[in-house]
Amino acid sequence: MSGKIGNVVVSSWKGIPYIRSIPGKNTSNMPAQQNQRGRFKLVIGFVNSIKPVINAGFKRNTERRTEMNSATSYMMKRTVRGEYPDLQIHYPSVLVARGDLPGPQEATVKREEGTGLRFSWTYDAS
Repeated sequence: MSGKIGNVVVSSWKGIPYIRSIPGKNTSNMPAQQNQRGRFKLVIGFVNSIKPVINAGFKRNTERRTEMNSATSYMMKRTVRGEYPDLQIHYPSVLVARGDLPGPQEATVKREEGTGLRFSWTYDAS
């Protein structure tokens, strides 16, 4: 069953049935709301800029949510520093993949003029 009756929506997502109401517009402009909106805008902008990496790296961590939602949730909780309007991403806390494999060893990143970034690392499975 799916559809809309008045302000109620019935549907399913990833095989999970749900019923929800159509949300109203929140026009609150309190400092806490401004801070949350600023944090969300910052994180969404960042994860959208690396969407292919996020989609590959969070693929196995998405039983009840999308890769982007999983990454956004992680980053909202762990990577944003400061208070609105002076919010920043704390890059050492950024995670672009989540799973059971151990992390890379001797990881480095170098900026290459005109081509972007070059990541390198070693991995010893033993």
